[in-house]
Amino acid sequence: MVPSMIDVCKQDKASALLLSMMLLTHSGRALRKYRVQLPGFELPEPVAMAQLEFDHHLATTLDGMADRMEGKSSEGSDNLKRSVKSLDQTIRTYDSGKSHGVAAQFGTFLSLSRRIESLTLSLDEEMQRKM
Repeated sequence: MVPSMIDVCKQDKASALLLSMMLLTHSGRALRKYRVQLPGFELPEPVAMAQLEFDHHLATTLDGMADRMEGKSSEGSDNLKRSVKSLDQTIRTYDSGKSHGVAAQFGTFLSLSRRIESLTLSLDEEMQRKM
């Protein structure tokens, strides 16, 4: 019987890290459609600004992870957590009273953002344990 990817990852932490990175990359590609405002993926100005803040804190967190790999000190990921909460609140405020289609679009966008946050924080925590 061939083991599943999850079984392999349970046995091999390096594989788990690799899988997390692959999922993070895949989610980031999906979110990019919103970043470049492709047709059907447009964001209103307040949501786009909150998304830019989230992107900034995501980049800072990823830079911090890279710094720790090089033996340098770095700041924590609290700003990433706060920025996804801010993004959520901005969407909730903007979304109140809008059509169901807009709510569904924001739900997908927020779900992708939360997945990226979760994967990044999990990867960061795992790297901190190993270092």
